[in-house]
Amino acid sequence: MIVLTAKALPDIRLTVDEYLEADLPEGNRYELVNGVVEMSPAPEVEHEEPRCTLTHALHEYQRSHPAAFATILPQATVVIPGKDSAREPDISVYRHKGRKGRGRKAWKEMMPLLVVEVVSPDQAQGDYQDKKEDYWLAGIAEYWIVDPQEEAVTVLTRGKRTWRKSLFHTGQEARSTILPGFAVPVARLFA
Repeated sequence: MIVLTAKALPDIRLTVDEYLEADLPEGNRYELVNGVVEMSPAPEVEHEEPRCTLTHALHEYQRSHPAAFATILPQATVVIPGKDSAREPDISVYRHKGRKGRGRKAWKEMMPLLVVEVVSPDQAQGDYQDKKEDYWLAGIAEYWIVDPQEEAVTVLTRGKRTWRKSLFHTGQEARSTILPGFAVPVARLFA
């Protein structure tokens, strides 16, 4: 197992397997991006409130639609095929619970149906562009970008060759294409 300190992170390149086995310092969030471990500080209240509200709405939906998906996980790991990258969305929704592997490497077998990123002020480029490309490569069916600064939700649904984009603002309901009937008022996310 690789034990890393926060100071050493920018200087070390890892494979996905090494990243999944690494013992990273607690108190921060991490992602592996093209072999480099990127560290983010713990999220602020403006980030966590919409994440919690959306997670609650997904749980409510699951109670009335138990066959729609199996589980919702915060900060799961999504391994990006063909790259030394592993993203950690704010919310991941999985159709199935089943997996064969154990420990951190089990993430290589699990692929979310839907992922959500809540935009932090200094992370907009990553959420709107870089992660959009990575989630496409990973085969994600739907990607929600919840933006507290803009009070908007972008829902990207997988098309044949590119994402189909729907943009929702306060006064509208953000709607899923892959979860029939799932909608959440945008204002509720930013109340």
